[in-house]
Amino acid sequence: MKRQTKKIPLVSYLCYLLAVSVLFTGVTFSRYSTGTSGDVQSTLSRYIASYEIDDISSTSFTNANYWLESGGAQGTARTVRFTLRNFEKNADGGVRRISDVGLLATLRLYIPRELADNMVLQVVAVNDGDTQTAVTPQYVLGNLVYQVADANGDNIYEYVETNGVRQPASGERTIETAKSVDYNSVPGAADETLSVNGSVSEDGHVSATGAGGNGITISASNETVSYSVGFRRGENDSDLQTQLYLDLEKEITFYTIDINLGGGLLDFAAARDKEQTLILYMSLAEKVDNIDYGQQWYTEGGSRSDGNKDNYDDYLTPVAGEDCYTFNGAKVLGYHFDAEAATYVFNGGGFTTRDATTTVRVVKTFGVGADGKYDGSVSTGYFHVAPISESTVNFVHEIENYFSGDGSAYAFGGASLGGNDGVFGICSNYYQSLDINENGGINGGYEGVYFISFAELPDSPFYDTYDNQQQGGQHVYNIYNSLSKTYYIDMTVVFTQASQSGEGGGV
Repeated sequence: MKRQTKKIPLVSYLCYLLAVSVLFTGVTFSRYSTGTSGDVQSTLSRYIASYEIDDISSTSFTNANYWLESGGAQGTARTVRFTLRNFEKNADGGVRRISDVGLLATLRLYIPRELADNMVLQVVAVNDGDTQTAVTPQYVLGNLVYQVADANGDNIYEYVETNGVRQPASGERTIETAKSVDYNSVPGAADETLSVNGSVSEDGHVSATGAGGNGITISASNETVSYSVGFRRGENDSDLQTQLYLDLEKEITFYTIDINLGGGLLDFAAARDKEQTLILYMSLAEKVDNIDYGQQWYTEGGSRSDGNKDNYDDYLTPVAGEDCYTFNGAKVLGYHFDAEAATYVFNGGGFTTRDATTTVRVVKTFGVGADGKYDGSVSTGYFHVAPISESTVNFVHEIENYFSGDGSAYAFGGASLGGNDGVFGICSNYYQSLDINENGGINGGYEGVYFISFAELPDSPFYDTYDNQQQGGQHVYNIYNSLSKTYYIDMTVVFTQASQSGEGGGV
């Protein structure tokens, strides 16, 4: 049987990853989300709304100012393409039923403040023929949050700073989007004069509304969240391998950003099926200055300024009874790194190797007791780093199904599988294409279904293969300075009933 690439609903992956990085990081977005009320037999009005995220142009931003001093572009916008609809589809793609109530849509983003303060957002509609027309002007988020002034009479806002620190804005004020720096905005939406009020520092909330009905709201809150800081790996100073990431937890400030998509074009009238594809353009206007960048990985005998531990290598081996290690005020929860693994096919009698490898993410999570100290345990998880469909960038998705060398089910309990030549793993999208018996084993394999071998997968970030790891002594890889930071963010579309401005159900 010839296997076709299967698109998997990514809503099961729960969270959405966006990275600010000088190298490589990953992203996971919801592929499909839907909400309904009522059913086919119900006499009550049915509320039907859904959205799909179709494509993502890139998973990371280069952490640099958008413009060079000469005015040349140093960065490009990242784009997320998504489709909204107010009806439910049949299996053949036709319209099954339509919402009985009119709907309004709001794009909601949940982004760390240190990133959002430097971001530029714009929403663009995709027309027939795949042409694009801007729905909103370009929003420079910092202009809405901080005090700005005209620069020498030019139509470019400069931030009001004290000792190099931007000053928060408050009260009622006006921002003209035409006076913001134009980071290669998409044409089609006229610039607006926004009525702005509130302060994220004082009120925790800023709202900006234009005369055309479009608007944006920014709300601040402090949350304890997980994130990762990536360190450069390589055999020497010029070698560049995949990074080693410390997985951390810390309380930081997040923004919830709501972009109103009303104003006529994107209103969904009752009992009239409508589908609209949009693209969110995201640009990083200025680099993120953060203490997590440029930190050196010290080995034994090195020195550190934060007074925690002299040897960063110790961060990879939690000691039972010790307080959780900290990195710039964040708890160290574990670490992860990517490595190459061989791929195999199953021919009914066993596994046969292929002349191809794939990328596996090895994730180590430290056990923490009720007293908040390490309990000395380390659990291991494995994830496949690969695209879900032909058009997407790489996604990181969990390897959920494991088999022994004869094709029988293998019970994986979180122990390390590195170097185990008798265990094979497969992701859920491939698993659904297998003929599985009642014991969870494989009755047969199919063309194009590839299994991941753990035979040469290293269990340590200091080695490229398990064999080299077993030799001991000489490290294959050294760890150098920190290069990237990975955050988790949410991106959702909220639908509300058009007649109840801001009320009613939401997806």
